[in-house]
Amino acid sequence: MKNLKLLIILIGISFISCSENDSTSITLEDNVPGGSCEVDDPRLTDPNYEGTICCFQRNSALSLNTPVIYEYLTNLSDPSVTWQIESGDIQIVSGQDSKIITINLGENFEGGIIKVLGTSTDGLACSEAVVITTN
Repeated sequence: MKNLKLLIILIGISFISCSENDSTSITLEDNVPGGSCEVDDPRLTDPNYEGTICCFQRNSALSLNTPVIYEYLTNLSDPSVTWQIESGDIQIVSGQDSKIITINLGENFEGGIIKVLGTSTDGLACSEAVVITTN
């Protein structure tokens, strides 16, 4: 009888240790801290705006091991664009020198930062960063 009770306890413990709380699912979120504009900001297209402005726009879902597309929006005329991975398990798949970049968040992703710099032919520059976090 004691062996039966011990067996029942061991089986119960094994079921509890395999509960659905062990899920590897995570929630991802991106944020532009102190961002200089929103993607619908009229200054991006206003020919009379005298300052420089730039921002990020994500054009795809944000998920691990799936291509994620970001676009650099700016009022700079024909900028030279450079992307940089500041931190995190993030790989640039394509678009290093263009306004649109495709990245992958790796299996070990726990958060990271992507920076972009646009420089116009007349020397004006605008940079922005996006912070991607896990919840």
